[in-house]
Amino acid sequence: MALEFISNMVGNTVNEFIDMALAIITILMVWYIIKFFIVEPKSKDESSGELGDLIKKKWGEKKEKAEKESKRKDREKHLDPIRGFIIHTQNHAEEMSDALHTKSTSAFNQAKSELSTLQTNISSSRRALRAAKIHFSGDLRNDLQGLHHYVETTLEDYTTAQVKGNMPANIADPGWDTKVRTTTNCIRELRIRCGYVLKTLDKLIEKGEYEAPTIPGTGPGPYGGRTP
Repeated sequence: MALEFISNMVGNTVNEFIDMALAIITILMVWYIIKFFIVEPKSKDESSGELGDLIKKKWGEKKEKAEKESKRKDREKHLDPIRGFIIHTQNHAEEMSDALHTKSTSAFNQAKSELSTLQTNISSSRRALRAAKIHFSGDLRNDLQGLHHYVETTLEDYTTAQVKGNMPANIADPGWDTKVRTTTNCIRELRIRCGYVLKTLDKLIEKGEYEAPTIPGTGPGPYGGRTP
């Protein structure tokens, strides 16, 4: 009796499961039939065309990215040494300023040595800019011409006239305190101007975009190149 009851229960459960499965299959068949008649299937040519377009798009994006990186590396190759000269200029200017705060023969000699070195670095950056121009054309060449003019007038000429021009003659100079104060102020401004050059170089290297350097207190100067 118990065995017959269990057998009937199992049989009913199996029948219910089969009925449920048949219902699900029927629903799926109806859905696929409706989809078949309503949605037009893509032809083999259409599918192949879409795949080809996708491959072309991805290849084009990859090629464009590679070309941009190649141009960036080329700009970096020719412009990064100029960054080095400007950074050295900033460092030697700071060393010069520090040396002038000590009134002694050795410190003064060090200040003069730092001045000579920073002037050499500025001249080197100007010459390197002039040499770099020949490797580029169009807007970028004009940009470098503008930056070359900025370095020549706003760094090189400024250093000769203001930094070197205001230095005390020696530690016995009667105007020592005033001249040191003026010279260190000019050195501070020189370092700021170097910062503008570095900012311009960084943008040229990374993006090929030009942002005209600024003369402190006057705004962007007309140094050629593209309008920022």
